[in-house]
Amino acid sequence: MRLVNLFPPDTRSSEEKRRIVEAGGDARQREMESSGFRTFGYDYWDDPQAMAGGRGYHYDGRYADTAKQLRGFYRLNPGDRVLELGCAKGYLLVEFYKLGLEVEGIDISAYAVEHAHPNLKGKIRCQDIRTALLSPQSADLVIVKDTLPHLREPDLPAVIRLCEAVSRRSCLLDIEVARNDYEAEMLARWDCTHVTRRSPEWWMSLLSQQGYHGDVQFKVLIADPALPLLEVQLGLAPVVTNEAARQASG
Repeated sequence: MRLVNLFPPDTRSSEEKRRIVEAGGDARQREMESSGFRTFGYDYWDDPQAMAGGRGYHYDGRYADTAKQLRGFYRLNPGDRVLELGCAKGYLLVEFYKLGLEVEGIDISAYAVEHAHPNLKGKIRCQDIRTALLSPQSADLVIVKDTLPHLREPDLPAVIRLCEAVSRRSCLLDIEVARNDYEAEMLARWDCTHVTRRSPEWWMSLLSQQGYHGDVQFKVLIADPALPLLEVQLGLAPVVTNEAARQASG
């Protein structure tokens, strides 16, 4: 198992997300109790009046640089296959498709699949990854981004083993973590569908127990200001995007 720092930080900082949570208060929490939010429907993704959720999660090309860097990092070539479990509307997956890679996605949200990027028609399907039937060693890169904390703890071992079984080369898990009670509370208050709110150490122990040999990136959605930056704590260099590199070079 290898710790990596490949995905860039969220577009909104911890401070901005903390202000959103505090400003929304109880009304925002009640909003997240709707069936549409908890089943990852319109309320979760696209309601522009919502205080929580995506509030209009539309394609903006934000993952274009990330896909290029992942292609280089994992030495992917045209025709290689990328599988994303929990792909939402496919906005990361479509960037791999544009790079000439074969892609497949699975997501539990029928709404997200129905409103996926048009280039992915027929390439992603609505399915629960806990019961997904996938061919062993069928993908060169398996990605599970911002998905595992939405599963309950008893369901995690089987999903982790599935990732290992399906990957013939590489696997990358991107996992939201909580280093203390404050960050656990904030993770739930930001999105109540995060039902597993655990520390990096807890996740690493679970992954090791399941024989996971791939890569893992941890992130904190709303950090405790009293704690160091997560990448500093883990001894990881900050991620450098193509855009950041261009700015640094003048």
